[in-house]
Amino acid sequence: SAFAYAVNMQSWFRFIRTCRCRQYRREPSTCRVAIVGAGWSGLAIAARLKALGVPFVGFEADDDVGGTWHPARRYPGLSLHAPAYSASFPDFPYPSGSAHDAAPGDRPSGAAMHTYIRRFAENHGLLPHFSFSTRVTGASASSARSSTATLEVVRDAPDGQKGDAGVASREGPFDLVVYASLTAQPRTPSIP
Repeated sequence: SAFAYAVNMQSWFRFIRTCRCRQYRREPSTCRVAIVGAGWSGLAIAARLKALGVPFVGFEADDDVGGTWHPARRYPGLSLHAPAYSASFPDFPYPSGSAHDAAPGDRPSGAAMHTYIRRFAENHGLLPHFSFSTRVTGASASSARSSTATLEVVRDAPDGQKGDAGVASREGPFDLVVYASLTAQPRTPSIP
């Protein structure tokens, strides 16, 4: 789960602070972190990094947060597989009572989940850290000595065209790249 990733991130930073290796003795606030994906996991990790004071930048291929719950990715009739109260971000409970939100025991629709995820991102001030309509097309690691990575990204053209019409650039270097975009490439089975 995204929460487990965030907890592991804290353990990783604790390791860096206490490691006897000279190259890793530095404050987490000096690390450069990239997050690929602004879905549930990417936003949970971003919120934890922000709480720890670790600077980060995020890249999202879609025009908004949401991942699986983004309007371009969800199918008609999609709803959460469990009651809303069981699928909430830590310290940000799923709201109830408004006209378009599900009651705490109900299974929210895809649109309601997207709204909830967007509220989480806004509430935690995460949106300014992400570049939307920006695809990561490659990553290259530098020498083992510097242990950094550089990302190749393509931003959609201002008129909204994708593909070759976008603007390519290199971003980085980053000390850590978190790939939180596991559902970015849908796999549709071929069933006769």
